[in-house]
Amino acid sequence: MIDGHVHVWALDPERYPWSQTLANVPVPAEAAPVEELLAHMDAAGVHRALLVQPSVYGWDNSYLCDSADRYPDRLAAVCLVDPRSPSAGDDLRYWCRERGCCGVRINLIEDQESDWLTTPGRRGLWEAVTELGISVSLQMRPDHAPGVRRLARDYPEIRFVVDYLGRSAAHDGTGIAAYRSLSKEQNIYCKLLVVGQDSDEQYPFRDLWPLYKAAVEAFGARRLAFGTDFPHVMATCSYGKAAQLLSDLPFIDERDRELVGERTAQEIWRFE
Repeated sequence: MIDGHVHVWALDPERYPWSQTLANVPVPAEAAPVEELLAHMDAAGVHRALLVQPSVYGWDNSYLCDSADRYPDRLAAVCLVDPRSPSAGDDLRYWCRERGCCGVRINLIEDQESDWLTTPGRRGLWEAVTELGISVSLQMRPDHAPGVRRLARDYPEIRFVVDYLGRSAAHDGTGIAAYRSLSKEQNIYCKLLVVGQDSDEQYPFRDLWPLYKAAVEAFGARRLAFGTDFPHVMATCSYGKAAQLLSDLPFIDERDRELVGERTAQEIWRFE
């Protein structure tokens, strides 16, 4: 299995300084080191994982890349760059070419609208993404879906991956509607995340199943990847339980579990 969405960080602000980019995400009080992640992965039989840059580190992806460099046979990395910066394209080239990242994430979730993604000032970023051949992950809200669809149509050669829609999207129907809309663009993919913190129930978080089922039905297994959301999920269940959720969902058969649990991630993020 490939865990397609995990975060790691160290409590070493002198070497890896905090730089919050999302107001609602506080600086962590406890470390989530890469060694702890690997220990949980080994115990759960998870072979590889995709490190996603935490927003509290901002545009400095050093700990992310240092971790992936130490364990290249186990980990790949998705970085953050400031998408509004005039140097976004060159910044992305550095983190991908010099530091080995295989994707970039854009956090839209606190933005009022998403139209700025398709303005002329962003063209340098999308040119760099196309040149590097990497994917773009999006943390967004359901109401951003029309703008993201326009972006996907403007850049059909880029794979866009919707990785999170916010807590309310799992309960008010907006997430299901967004998935159905976004999936119409064939270059938009989706992550099925074990966001137990968004559930009002204990594992296996059955109140999230309608959203998960909608993702499977809308995108199909070939455009769907699985992620535990370590370490956040461990506030609601063990890592082993989170890694097991894919097998506990009755609407995904064995063949599709292989695609969602490994093959799609291999295709998107260049796992060997």
